[in-house]
Amino acid sequence: MKASIMPSISIIVPVYNAEKYLEACLESLENQTLSDIEIICIDDGSTDESFEILKRHAQKDTRLRLYAQENAGVSAARNRGLDLVQGRYVMFVDSDDIIAAQACELLMKQAQSHHSEIIVFAGKTFPTTKWKDSCWATRTVHYSASESVFALLNEAGSIPLMCNKLYANALIKRTNARFNTSLKLGEDHAFQMNIFPFAHGISYLNECLYFYRGHDESAVNQANQDWDEQARLHLEIVKYVIASWQKLNIIAKYNEALLRWVSDFFFDAARKCSFNTRQEVGAELKQLLHDTFDSALESTLDDTQWHNLHFIIDTPNVRNPKPLITFIYTRIADEKLSKHVLMSALMQYEQRIEIRIDNGYKTPELAKLVEHDVRATFYDKAQSSQLLDTITSPYVIFAQSNSAYMEGCVNHIFDRLHMIEYKNECAEKGVKPTPLARERYIRGEHFFPADVVVFNDSAKIVRNEDPFFALTPNYQLSYSSEKIYSYEALAPRVYNVVSLSPENKAYHVDFLKKHHEIWNAQQEFSMAYGALNVSACLPYARAILLMDRALLVTHSLTIKRASAASDYGKRITEMLEQTSTRNDVEQSTDTSGFYAALGSYLLALDDSINNYSIYEEIFPFMQACARNIQAHLGSTTWEDKDEIAQWNSLCTFSSQEHFNTKSNLHVNRLTEANTEALDELSAAWGNAARLDSMVHEFYHSISYKTGRVVTYPVRYLYYNIQKLIRR
Repeated sequence: MKASIMPSISIIVPVYNAEKYLEACLESLENQTLSDIEIICIDDGSTDESFEILKRHAQKDTRLRLYAQENAGVSAARNRGLDLVQGRYVMFVDSDDIIAAQACELLMKQAQSHHSEIIVFAGKTFPTTKWKDSCWATRTVHYSASESVFALLNEAGSIPLMCNKLYANALIKRTNARFNTSLKLGEDHAFQMNIFPFAHGISYLNECLYFYRGHDESAVNQANQDWDEQARLHLEIVKYVIASWQKLNIIAKYNEALLRWVSDFFFDAARKCSFNTRQEVGAELKQLLHDTFDSALESTLDDTQWHNLHFIIDTPNVRNPKPLITFIYTRIADEKLSKHVLMSALMQYEQRIEIRIDNGYKTPELAKLVEHDVRATFYDKAQSSQLLDTITSPYVIFAQSNSAYMEGCVNHIFDRLHMIEYKNECAEKGVKPTPLARERYIRGEHFFPADVVVFNDSAKIVRNEDPFFALTPNYQLSYSSEKIYSYEALAPRVYNVVSLSPENKAYHVDFLKKHHEIWNAQQEFSMAYGALNVSACLPYARAILLMDRALLVTHSLTIKRASAASDYGKRITEMLEQTSTRNDVEQSTDTSGFYAALGSYLLALDDSINNYSIYEEIFPFMQACARNIQAHLGSTTWEDKDEIAQWNSLCTFSSQEHFNTKSNLHVNRLTEANTEALDELSAAWGNAARLDSMVHEFYHSISYKTGRVVTYPVRYLYYNIQKLIRR
């Protein structure tokens, strides 16, 4: 087909070793329903058959213009294409992707109907990649020139992708827009940040026109494999964008929006990288922001953006104060501590933590994680009896190898403790609590010193019981609205309420040190001895805080060898025998509640092993323990019918029959929990949609636009005065 002198659309295709997918890509371009296009292919030094494929297509379709260069990277190839385009509009297609046959035709119609200089459209990844599929346009809407930065930072599809946009060539020439060849990642994102602010109208089209191929060789997939490198590359993008906006003389006009972008853009990579790298990039980002923005601008951030930003820039100082909480991972048998479980502690939003890991868990993979996080260390099993003396944090969690904690676990615990202490102080002083004063208070070091903080797990495997399931309030005892109870207030169902599992509790270290002699320091709060130590400590607790929140995800216990499984079963039997013969249990007037809790704990262990070949070795010990506990239970049972069914199955069925029964019941619990979560998510989604509509209406209102225009000179003057003062 013959090329037009000035085609409607120029399509730039950078090509490097794409022989596997190039034919499909070119066919999708050559068969566009809009024929008035040119296809500019830049072969970036391919060493496979890509150039030969391009030559064949160029010979049969004169609209395809072929150029070759030595390998210089995708940004250099795209820049070469921008130097050569002749069309009124420009779009970019990667050599392994496909566009819909009507893509160019629909995009030209959209551009002409609104006289837009950027058109953003929808697409689809294959195979499906969720985060990339969140980067397409989701609705059809138009923004004027004065709304370009708002559209850039708030409308879905604007960033980070390059492939889902059509640009007016006039806009590219007017801004001299080019890709930064020094950026190893995020060159697409940086390009959008520099060109969007100058667009005379931006349209969004909710039409799926682009098909993005995901495969292991792609640049994006390779970059995502190293989060430390990602964080450093994100910092380079931030530096480049800030420098560009300063050079383009638009930073004063859009400084609030730019600071919000920095917080949103940088947070995800900083959260996932190692702590040591976060210290490094956080210090550099903090200095960059200090040199660029007035500190008063932070007041324009919403709460989430403020906390996200300070999560990054406050990292260098996080080791100076003592940690708030210590996670201790103790190895029992031959079970494995997965990277995912350890990462759940390392990636807590509250960074003032420390982590102690049993040397028995040490693998090259975990050793690498610990090497890159100064908060984590391995400890020798022989020194476990002195371990508590080395803890400097006020609280400790005895985590298990199958216990993953929600990223906000530590935040939720201390937010609650801070809130209780703040209310207590307000009551003592006779002042009314206020949100601002509470926020300042929470940032301090004051918190309510509960002896034990108890929380739930998402799948309800730990089995915390509602405190009022079998309790009748007693006027002689105090029942706090903050759900703080003494051991006596919860007796005789205290063990049912808090569970005998060790992993769903944070213990005050001073409380443990005070009663050090009553818990098994040598064997610690391990899975196989958890009930023994929990039951030993709780009678001394004067302040037990119950948090009605799931902060824990319990995974399957990974035991690699059958012999280790047998040893684990023996340890369970030993622990249960020691626990059930403790003096205070034998002397209790109502031991049935304790044995019901012991039965629940046994069921939690029962749920934690999902490999049948391993479970078969442990089952005889589990069933013997269950029958022993059953003899003490009497008429006391549980509130949950599934728990009753699992218990009866454990006591009476064979290993295979029971394994099938407990697996089905576990699926039922997960389904129920997921249904509740989906209902909550659906309600939240509806609220978010309504809020989004209100925000969009506000930012398009005449009063908002007028206010921005009227206040711009004042804001510009204020910013420049502050900049002069800092210099």
